[in-house]
Amino acid sequence: MQPSARSASRVRGMRPSEHWPASPRAALSSFQLRSEPGLDPAWLPFPAMPAGTMTAAPHGSGPVDALELMRMQHWGGPEALLLVTGRDLAAPGCASVFGYADRRLRMAAVSTFRLKSPDARLTRERVTRVAIHELLHLEGRRHCKDPFCAMHPASNLEELDRRTMQLCERCRRPARRWRAAVLAAAACLVFSFAVDASLKALVRKASPFSWRRQPDGAEVLYRKAAVLKLPGEAEARTAAEVLNRLFAEIDPPPLTVRAEGPRARVVAGPWTVFEIDAAASGGYPAEEFARQWAARMEPLLQGKGSASEGCPDCHTFRREEVRQAILQRTRLWR
Repeated sequence: MQPSARSASRVRGMRPSEHWPASPRAALSSFQLRSEPGLDPAWLPFPAMPAGTMTAAPHGSGPVDALELMRMQHWGGPEALLLVTGRDLAAPGCASVFGYADRRLRMAAVSTFRLKSPDARLTRERVTRVAIHELLHLEGRRHCKDPFCAMHPASNLEELDRRTMQLCERCRRPARRWRAAVLAAAACLVFSFAVDASLKALVRKASPFSWRRQPDGAEVLYRKAAVLKLPGEAEARTAAEVLNRLFAEIDPPPLTVRAEGPRARVVAGPWTVFEIDAAASGGYPAEEFARQWAARMEPLLQGKGSASEGCPDCHTFRREEVRQAILQRTRLWR
């Protein structure tokens, strides 16, 4: 099957040929062909297409890096560029390849080094197969598992000779881009929900203190368990925020109690956790209530958890070791 007149006209210097992939969508936009000086013209693909002269790689032993060969051409045209060289080619991850394509450079290269045959017609046919394969890569085509498809990767001459110059039925089928877009959107949505849930769980774990309203005031909670009752919502909210800030620090300042007449204030460094008086402390002296509460909360804040959640001593007595580990990790990231 030959390509349509419209698709064939898009390929510079080419006539419709039975060797071209049988799909209008597979026809390439215009491209130019350049060959290495001194290369046998009988080996060049697409006989009807005039070939220019490429910049040859420096002489030496061993394969030529395909990307370096492409960059040597200093190609910046809107069309794709196909290079045909007699030198062996190497590509990233491969010691030797028949051809290589780079979509960013809009260039493809084919090597005749391993494609030569006493029969010039067979050599040209092999070069054409590789050229079609690499040019279709420039159009976004991917490898195919069908051994007879033009997009099947060939690792030896036997596989290359078996491969046709036609796309298989699956590769000729129009891509259902809407389905891929829907699947991608669904995957992104699921991923965003998963990330959101993970972040919320992380925030809950790093911020274990909260508060809730009560008919006669408000309570401060540690992982849903009440640890302090205060007369107002504003006081409970402030206490929960300060306690979460202390909990998040590796080395938080200790809780101290300051007596101010009939009232007592619990502070940690520059922050005030709460103030209380005898009426709000259930009849106990405010200072005594505050000191007992601070004594209960200090191991939890320093140990980053209660005894039932782990070992507070691990954080309390190995604080310097934890700090040094964090500093070392910071240096590695820098």
